[in-house]
Amino acid sequence: MTGLSYGQAVVLTGSGGYGWDSPYNKLYNRNRQVMFTGKVTGKLKAPPMTGMAEGVSLLVKTPKSGTIQVEVGPSWFVASQVAKINVGDKVRVIGSRATVNGDSVVLARQIVNTKTTRVLTLRDMNGAPYWSANRGAVVAQVPTNAIGGTILSSNTFNINGTDLVGYVVQTPDGNVNVVTAPQWYMDRQDYVLQPGAYVQVVGTRTPYQAGAYVTVADSLYTGNNTFIFRNDGVPIWGGWGGR
Repeated sequence: MTGLSYGQAVVLTGSGGYGWDSPYNKLYNRNRQVMFTGKVTGKLKAPPMTGMAEGVSLLVKTPKSGTIQVEVGPSWFVASQVAKINVGDKVRVIGSRATVNGDSVVLARQIVNTKTTRVLTLRDMNGAPYWSANRGAVVAQVPTNAIGGTILSSNTFNINGTDLVGYVVQTPDGNVNVVTAPQWYMDRQDYVLQPGAYVQVVGTRTPYQAGAYVTVADSLYTGNNTFIFRNDGVPIWGGWGGR
């Protein structure tokens, strides 16, 4: 377990233009949601908009609507998912119709590989992307069971072989070790967690090692930002590939 001294900023940036409030993500419209099936005939890797990082798109040939370009998500996120979609696979897609750079596309919310039965869930029911933990100021009231305190430092906790970014939070009842998400995921978030910042955390107290405990965060609230890391204990960064 490693730590940062109090007063050193923890800077977490790098979604590549795929943040929750980016122009790209604002294109998702529940009123334009569609579902269709087809066969993957091509895979593209290119930025969907000028200035954005590389993203993954699929070309899906459908029985009735021809070939549809399906925007999957940022390459850094798609590459880390259990569910894989390859050329030749048959898929079922749920997503929103949108126009990106003048092209008609579908922003995928969920893709089912009917060959492997793997499910790749990329967005929630409202279209918020799972590659972004930040949901903005969406919670009117922080849950009453939240732990409140001040960030003292950042640590890395290895749980079940995975390095997870965590924080030492000073609370009125003592210091609490709060665990969030894997390093690769946190490195791609567009926000800064500053030592000295006040946070409120909702999560599960879990045994760690040598009698120590950590609080595995489902959500974290600071300022006007709400961060969701898990839904009912299921990590949002995993794409629910095995479900």
